[in-house]
Order: sequence, then C-alpha cells, then structure tokens
Amino acid sequence: MRKSILTLCIFLILTCTTSSGIAGSITFSDPMDAYEYTVYDQSGNVVGQYNNTDDIILNSTENYQIFVKPNTVSLFNEPQRGADFLMAYVPFGFAALLCAVVCLGIFVIFRRQAR
Repeated sequence: MRKSILTLCIFLILTCTTSSGIAGSITFSDPMDAYEYTVYDQSGNVVGQYNNTDDIILNSTENYQIFVKPNTVSLFNEPQRGADFLMAYVPFGFAALLCAVVCLGIFVIFRRQAR
C-alpha cells in the first residue's frame, strides 16, 4: 500500500510541474477602442502602450503588470460605429423588435402628417 502511494505521489509531482516557454502572446479584443493598455515589467519599466488592435509577445519567464485605462468613446460622434457595436452585441430578437418599433414610429409620424 505504501509503495503504491509513494509511486502515485512521485507520478503526480513529475506530471504536475509547470514548464516555462520562451514567449507568451496576448491579443486584445476591444471593438469600441474604449481602453488603452499599458504594460510594465517587474522592475517598473514601461514595456509599451497598446490599443485594441495590438498583439504583445512577452517573455514568459518574467512578471508583468497590465494597467487598463479607459479612453473617451462617444457613440454620438460616430453613430455608424455605435450601431455596428449595438448590432454585434445585442441579441437578434431585441434588434428586430427595435427595428419594428422604429419603423412603426416612422409610419405613425407620416400618417399624421398626411391628414
């Protein structure tokens, strides 16, 4: 019994050790470009500032800190981008209902003006 427990423990220790690679990759995904990412290394030096389109390749043997800073995003300045964002992240049923309400509202306005 003791031999099997010892064998199991040795097996778990050998298989559960972590292995370090050379580099790790981080890809940011932010469709509205609402955040700016600043990466610092373990000594506090700035590695770089990145936005939503950047990929970062970091050395996996070092520690890093990533700070997220919000950018000013106004959907009213770019309504097309805001509509694209809304349609991408809102369920289809709600989007169809919203379009139906807008079409009904336009129909009611034109009908009242025709009288």
